[in-house]
Amino acid sequence: EEIRQEVLRLPGVRMAAFGSRFPGNEAQRSYVEIEGSETPLALTETAEITEGYLELLGAEIVAGRGFTPGELADALPVALVNESFVRDRLGGANALGRRVRVVPESDPAAEPRPWSTIVGVVPDVGLNPGNPDNAAAVLTPLADINIMRLAIRGDSEPAAWTAQLVELAARTGPMVRVQWTKTLDEQMREPVLIFRGLGIGFLVLGALALLLSAASIHAITACAVTSRTRELGIRQALGAGTGRVVTEVLRRSAAQLAIGATLGGALAAALLRLSRAFPWEVRSGNPEALALVVAVLTLSGFAALAQPIRRALAIRPADAMRSE
Repeated sequence: EEIRQEVLRLPGVRMAAFGSRFPGNEAQRSYVEIEGSETPLALTETAEITEGYLELLGAEIVAGRGFTPGELADALPVALVNESFVRDRLGGANALGRRVRVVPESDPAAEPRPWSTIVGVVPDVGLNPGNPDNAAAVLTPLADINIMRLAIRGDSEPAAWTAQLVELAARTGPMVRVQWTKTLDEQMREPVLIFRGLGIGFLVLGALALLLSAASIHAITACAVTSRTRELGIRQALGAGTGRVVTEVLRRSAAQLAIGATLGGALAAALLRLSRAFPWEVRSGNPEALALVVAVLTLSGFAALAQPIRRALAIRPADAMRSE
């Protein structure tokens, strides 16, 4: 609290708060048990906060009250929950006065922390930006931890505070130091860059797979028609016209491609449904992309028919009969 008050006196600083995490930090999830509820333990976003945390994030109390200075100073067993927690964990029921307790994610069988009484409800503050549909969160007063994060909101350039923060930490004590400083934009950009890199990697792999598949279908279709070259010559010798020969080739190839497209589309749809289990907000269906892939592979198959058909039609019926 002394450090926070010192920071608030820096030129240009309007708000400052400590917390175990802020939006964009790595996940901090725990199993949360609700007293008197048969709802099974579910991983829930958690954060430990100090005075000024909610104000700094622009979050106003929706119901009940916030933490009092005494509760924050002594880390008393009280808690705030967000609107997603009320909706998803309590079914929309009144949360005030209910008790919850946190069980460490690393060991669900470990001794849970003491029961904490819910004293207020706050908006979702974006602690799980990767999956807003699973944003239930429990906030408790900041207890003694080795690493905590300080957030500052103000009117000056963020870089102007770095040297002053380092000096303030060194003046506070030999065990206090600033590990890094960054803006909220930089912090939020890091996970986005990671996911974007993964997305580009999957996109490249998908494009290579599509290219190889198209080439394979092209080669297999061309080989299948080429193996029928003499047969097609015989058909012409027996009176089949050019149109009938082409129709026969197209009919059989179209049936094969249709079967492949149906089976492949069904498998792709099943895999898309599995994507809903990913721990990020992933679009669970993309019919446009699926239709594009099916179209590319089907056109590759039909494109492979041109050269073998032309070669077959160029065979003179007499030569075909003699070879047989």
